[in-house]
Amino acid sequence: MVRLTPTTLNLVSRLQKARTTKAWFFRTHQQKTIRNLLLRLGAAGEAAALPCVARFLSDSSTEIQQTARSIVRTLLSQVSSCELMHVGELLSSPYHWGTADSWGNIVPSEIAGIAGNPEEDGHVAVLGLMTFHRNGYVRHEAVRQLSTLFDGTEFRFLLIRQNDWVEAIAKDAQAAVAARLVDAKIQFLENSLKAIFHLASLRRYDHGETIRRTVDIVLREGNDSALRRIVNSPSRTVRRQIVRLGLAKAGDHRRRLVSYGLESDDAVIRLSCCRYLFLVYESERLTEALNRLLEDRFMPVRREAIRQKARRFPDAAPEVWMQALLDRSRSIRELACWHVTKTVRTLPRVFYRAAVQGTPKSLAALEGLSETADESDLAFFRHLLKHPLPSRRCVALRGLVRIGMESLVNEVLPLLLDDSPSVVRAVCSAIGPYLEVVPRNELFTAAMDGRLLIARHRAVGMLADMDKWDSLPWLLKIASEAREDTAAHAEQIIRKVCARNSVFTTPSQLSRQKITRELERSANSVAEEVLALVKSELNRFG
Repeated sequence: MVRLTPTTLNLVSRLQKARTTKAWFFRTHQQKTIRNLLLRLGAAGEAAALPCVARFLSDSSTEIQQTARSIVRTLLSQVSSCELMHVGELLSSPYHWGTADSWGNIVPSEIAGIAGNPEEDGHVAVLGLMTFHRNGYVRHEAVRQLSTLFDGTEFRFLLIRQNDWVEAIAKDAQAAVAARLVDAKIQFLENSLKAIFHLASLRRYDHGETIRRTVDIVLREGNDSALRRIVNSPSRTVRRQIVRLGLAKAGDHRRRLVSYGLESDDAVIRLSCCRYLFLVYESERLTEALNRLLEDRFMPVRREAIRQKARRFPDAAPEVWMQALLDRSRSIRELACWHVTKTVRTLPRVFYRAAVQGTPKSLAALEGLSETADESDLAFFRHLLKHPLPSRRCVALRGLVRIGMESLVNEVLPLLLDDSPSVVRAVCSAIGPYLEVVPRNELFTAAMDGRLLIARHRAVGMLADMDKWDSLPWLLKIASEAREDTAAHAEQIIRKVCARNSVFTTPSQLSRQKITRELERSANSVAEEVLALVKSELNRFG
């Protein structure tokens, strides 16, 4: 809204030139040119041109004034209620061609003449534009005149002026808005909801009453079709706020709100409405609705549906939690494990073993077993390491490391050379807590021979996460011998390692010798800047 396109900027420049050119004998032609340019500016529909159009609201020509009023209405109609709040900044910007010579010098007594007759096209829009004037007296008079109009188009201007920094203006605007909220038309409220909810973030005045009364109107039974549209509004703020405030308010409207919210594409709304399902459905229909939500793609919705089903149907709770053990989300499986252990008195690992035997292709069952298994399952996971599917190999290595911890790290290290990026990431995540027991030569081999770039880079990164003086010889060797992309990455990592200011330990004699030897071997293959950094680090510690 702030910038003009080159075409519109050219129109503005031509208008400026036409207005400043003195026409002694062809004044009529000049006025016609100005009117045509204004009409073209209105057709462009760019609100950033408002400061230029505002200069012609006090023109000596009645026709130009009328045209300017019409263009102001056209341009403001392109601006949403929320964007309207920034019009004041637009008008006060010094960038806009010195509007002070006409617009800036308006006084309250001129407002009625500039805005034209109430029946005239653009009357309300011009008064609305004046509510953004830098002169408080002008804004106040514009608010007073708008307050006498009740066709709905004045509402959004009064709404914004409720937060005016001049208290007298704000109070008058608040009174005018309150009077309109007694029997406001839903279409005008619907178009201004984003601006109304924005008031909640402002701290100059308390706008809570405006928001409460707006929500009450939207929730009326007669405005049911509007409520459905608002719940599916393109504005995330609007739809979530109306659902949040509507559900927090007791009344029959909650039934309608929940039924609309459950059909929403917004997962947050579905989650909120899931907690109030009992208001809409009973018995079998409640069970059906909860079962649908158990298949929701958003994990928090499924989790809430599980909780609600277990709470509303206590007799079926054990079965509900047993079914939740096979959810695709780890957090839900962990929650289900806790409930199953507490209420069903069954070990989850026993359930998962049976599930894997019954449905070997179930990834959820395999994941659950890897999270609960013990030493008796090691043979199963070792066999699973050879599975053709990457997802199963990931499960196997996570299960092995969880059971054996550092003792089984060496068994999963070869998977750094795997063809699947997901397996490589899973290996790095699994062995991350046990880096101190990971053989450096294995990581070096992965950095040199890894089939995937991610494997080579992850191996370099894990070497760098080890002891500084222990990792530098390996990093230098990789930088001098590895493939070009890996070598460049190793040089970058060496720069970061040398930049660490948190290491204050002095290198041992053996580490110093290894680093010095690698520096000599890498003299012609590693960037001089990198070699100089390593030498500087060694010298810094004597």
